[in-house]
Amino acid sequence: PLFPDLIASLAPDGVLIYETFAHGNERFGKPRNPDFLLKPGELLEIARDGALRVIGYEDVEISEPRQACVQRIAAQH
Repeated sequence: PLFPDLIASLAPDGVLIYETFAHGNERFGKPRNPDFLLKPGELLEIARDGALRVIGYEDVEISEPRQACVQRIAAQH
């Protein structure tokens, strides 16, 4: 629910760099509540719906600093 406010707070040509937990993270620990895990491609969709130009995007499983499933994005307003 915070994404519209985050996008609205960007200055013209401002850049959003964001990382959060994604579906699949429940295998590794918290957060595991599906309400707090992004669905596949959800962060990318939010950025596009917010009229941001996507610079980079990942939906990956990481091992450091601890094993987790995350989505990352860099997008310009």
